[in-house]
Amino acid sequence: MFAALIIATGDCLAGNPSQTSATLPVKQQRADDFTQYDTDGNGLLSKPELAKHPMGAHASMVDANRDGVLDKREFAELERM
Repeated sequence: MFAALIIATGDCLAGNPSQTSATLPVKQQRADDFTQYDTDGNGLLSKPELAKHPMGAHASMVDANRDGVLDKREFAELERM
């Protein structure tokens, strides 16, 4: 993440308007992150998919309906932790 920020900053300073994840609006960035982890494309993040997320071990804290998976709204809460 830090390296991406440095690269994005360098691109901005160089006048390169390429849109990296560091320059995307926060809402779009979260949607992209969700899609990255939702490897089976079912719109939910299971425990194996969440295992790849740095905060995945804490997913149960934001699983509002206690169904064992995270939807986009619950994932957004995880991202805010």
